[in-house]
Amino acid sequence: MGNHVDYLNNRKKRTTRDIILHTIKQSPQSTVEELAEAADISPVTVRHHLNALLADGHIEASSIRRKVGRPYYVYS
Repeated sequence: MGNHVDYLNNRKKRTTRDIILHTIKQSPQSTVEELAEAADISPVTVRHHLNALLADGHIEASSIRRKVGRPYYVYS
C-alpha cells in the first residue's frame, strides 16, 4: 500500500521542466519570458532547461526575425 501512496504523491509533484513542457504544449510558440513567468523562475534558468529539452529532442526552437534588433526564439 505504501508504494501506491508514494506513486500518488509523486504524480502531484511537478518539476520545473514538467511545468515548462506543459506550458509549451498548452501555448506553442512560447518565448523564454513567457516560460519564465509560468514557472516562476528567471529567464536564465529557463534557457538552461530549454537547452536540455532541445538536446533530448522533446521540443523544437524556431528563430523569429524582426525588422530591427536581434531575432528571438520561440519553442514548440
